[in-house]
This record gives sequence, C-alpha cells and structure tokens, in this order.
Amino acid sequence: MQNNSLIKKNILKFIEYQGITKYEFYKKTGITRGVLDKNTGLSEENTTKFLAYYTEVSPSWLLFGKEPMLIDTVPKSDQVSQLDAQNIEEPLYKVLNKALEERILEKDLRIKELNETIAMQQDYIATLKQISRAGPAKENSPSTKKEPKSTHQS
Repeated sequence: MQNNSLIKKNILKFIEYQGITKYEFYKKTGITRGVLDKNTGLSEENTTKFLAYYTEVSPSWLLFGKEPMLIDTVPKSDQVSQLDAQNIEEPLYKVLNKALEERILEKDLRIKELNETIAMQQDYIATLKQISRAGPAKENSPSTKKEPKSTHQS
C-alpha cells in the first residue's frame, strides 16, 4: 500500500473535490506528471505550483489538514505563468511561514488555557490539603452538631 504524505493526500482529496482527472490536474498546474502516484514526498516546486494555480486552497489545509479546505480569493487565470527557480522558493517560504505562524499562535493560546487550568487545579489541591490538615471543623462535625429540639409530639 502506498504511504503518501499529508500534502499528497490533500491534493488527491482536492482533485476529487474538483471532479477532474490527474491528467487534467497535471496539465493545468504544470506539476510533473505521475508525481502523485510515487511513494515520495512532494517537492517545494510542485507544492508552490499547486498553491499558485489553486489560490482558493488554504495553505494551512494543504500542509497541516486544518479546515477549511478553501479560502475566499480573487478569481484566478486559467493559465499559470512559467515560474523560474528563483521565484518558486520565495512564495513557498511565505506560505509556509504564514501557516506556521498561525499554528504557533493556536498552540500558544492552547498552552495559555492549559496553564490557567493547571493553576486553578493547583489552587484547588492546596485548598484540599489545608482542609485535610485542619481536620473537620467542630461546629460542622456530625458528632458535635446539635439538632434543634422538635416541639412536634408523636
């Protein structure tokens, strides 16, 4: 069984979503034919070509599987201009950087939430320890608590 990377799996999902063949996909994007069927990773060049052609695809979804798949964009041209090696690395770097910054912010927020939960739990544990050390309060103890006398006769 083929073990594709998440990026390849997501591209295959997108192709299925678009209802196009792999041949049509390769022709439109300029991505090397057959690359999606190989048991290797996807090159930066091919990833950049994909994102350059399908501008409506979220880089966070493509790279990390984070929904939604599509983002709002301006309509694209049917033709992708020829990208030279120098222009390919910069857009991918920017895309990766933006996607990673988003993930870092999400993780930082989650860490902050977890730290707040930990602090509350530590306070609760400290309170329970104090109660445990002090023992039961005399006025609230069931053995010393006096019930009011009932005036009701049976």
